[in-house]
Amino acid sequence: MENVAYLEIDDFDSDGNLKQYVCRGKNVVIMGQATFCGYCKQAGPAFEKFAKSHPNVVAATIVSDGEESEKAAGKLFEKWDAKHRGVPSYFGFDSNGKYKGVHGGGRDVTSLKKFATTLS
Repeated sequence: MENVAYLEIDDFDSDGNLKQYVCRGKNVVIMGQATFCGYCKQAGPAFEKFAKSHPNVVAATIVSDGEESEKAAGKLFEKWDAKHRGVPSYFGFDSNGKYKGVHGGGRDVTSLKKFATTLS
């Protein structure tokens, strides 16, 4: 995904919040995904479109079954959402990098945009 940042464990502090260089003063929406996940592949184009059409939001992803540093970041999914059941999942952070919540809506651009507006 061209307009989406790929995150690893080093992009988070010990509390699971994002480091400031990731946020760049913007709200952040992270798509949690896995390489084996067919639903993630289906959701990818809409997330890329969301990223491209909303430059005021940082769109990022964590590949939970990628390299070791990505797998470690993927373990944060359960820290952020104790009821985490699978991927794709969308997690929101405010412009200061503080975790704000998990998106429970659709995977389309409109739903992701609505979610992003709730993060401030």
